[in-house]
Amino acid sequence: MKKIATTTLLLTMLLTAGSASAQEAGVSAASSPLKSAGNFGIGLGSGTNAAPLSMKYFTSSRTSIQANVGWWRAPLLCNDGYRDAYDDCGFYRDALGLSADFLFEGGPLVGNQDVSLGWEVGAGAGVGVGGDAVGVAAAFVTGLQLNIHALPLDVVAEYRPNVAIVPDVGVNLVDFTGHVRYYF
Repeated sequence: MKKIATTTLLLTMLLTAGSASAQEAGVSAASSPLKSAGNFGIGLGSGTNAAPLSMKYFTSSRTSIQANVGWWRAPLLCNDGYRDAYDDCGFYRDALGLSADFLFEGGPLVGNQDVSLGWEVGAGAGVGVGGDAVGVAAAFVTGLQLNIHALPLDVVAEYRPNVAIVPDVGVNLVDFTGHVRYYF
């Protein structure tokens, strides 16, 4: 019994000390140099129906608006519903693509003052226009963010299941996007 009590006490002290040092060394979402209200990042990336210009604006330390402008793009992996809407499941060179997402920004999973790994979740939509074709899709977004605070730069990988609404209805559960942005 004495052995269990001593082990429990030592584990509690160790976990409490480890937790306190992690908080001191870590970067909270509110104090992150990247995730501050008014910060704006620009770089390369892909969203729902649009690539390659990626932008992100933090409305607060917990919310952001992400937008992509460029060519109209089809999902990375196309299913039969999308094949009707996108002939080759690639980029339309002669078409404009726009997308926007509203994201909730999560605190860091791990990290310190220089580098942290954060997360995001939200929803958005994309529009593609070219020639006589129009495409509209809605998407759910969840992602992991490698935030390099010293540069300031983020590298983001996102899972983006989406639903094509126009010109044909189609569900795409396998779509991934990414971004690399520099913040001002």
